[in-house]
Amino acid sequence: MDLHLLLKFGKSENLQELCQNGELYMGTLKSYRESDNSQVCDKNEGAHKVAYHPKVILSRLDSESGKNVEVGTFENIVHREFNKAYESTRVYCMYYAITPVNNIDTLSSIIDHELIEKFEYDSVTVIFDLKSFFERLDNHFDKSYRRDVVNYVDFRKINRLLTPFDKDLSFKHQNEFRICVPNVSGDDALKTHIGSIADISFVVGIEDIDKISVDINSQITFRKCV
Repeated sequence: MDLHLLLKFGKSENLQELCQNGELYMGTLKSYRESDNSQVCDKNEGAHKVAYHPKVILSRLDSESGKNVEVGTFENIVHREFNKAYESTRVYCMYYAITPVNNIDTLSSIIDHELIEKFEYDSVTVIFDLKSFFERLDNHFDKSYRRDVVNYVDFRKINRLLTPFDKDLSFKHQNEFRICVPNVSGDDALKTHIGSIADISFVVGIEDIDKISVDINSQITFRKCV
């Protein structure tokens, strides 16, 4: 038996808004490409095609001989084609944790403390009733929205069109779950509210992660250890 949780890393004040009001701040794919945070920045976000070229030879046509003449070489070139439709998509990202129940003692058994610090955040929202959370999302958004786990693939080997739910293997440690809303006009992020999720979630600071015990009998119970 596995325990399924959704975790949202962030600043305490923002996560309280998520818990109390169901606030989802959904960024553009462009904002992920331009982020200064190494765990957030992904130059491939919004690309529907990515091709890696270990070596590219630059040549020119010689007017006298009529032959191509090599003028230089480039190594490890990445070619990206971006999709305008994806640029109108807004994305909300979470960490999908699946852990065998017999391996759980405290929240620190589930949550990667080091990963949160890499994101430079101080708190995490823990959503423990995924069925109810998904139902609230479905009731709030129209049928064009999509929610799913991210598919991690080797972009150096893949030969198909990509979607916003495809990411390179180098991000696999993030175990990402995404909510995507298409066809949003303008260039700004989308802020929307699905209603309080305080009954199915809680917020904890990273300094208290190892103090929250997890008891699983007929139901899941989280308790703060004294």
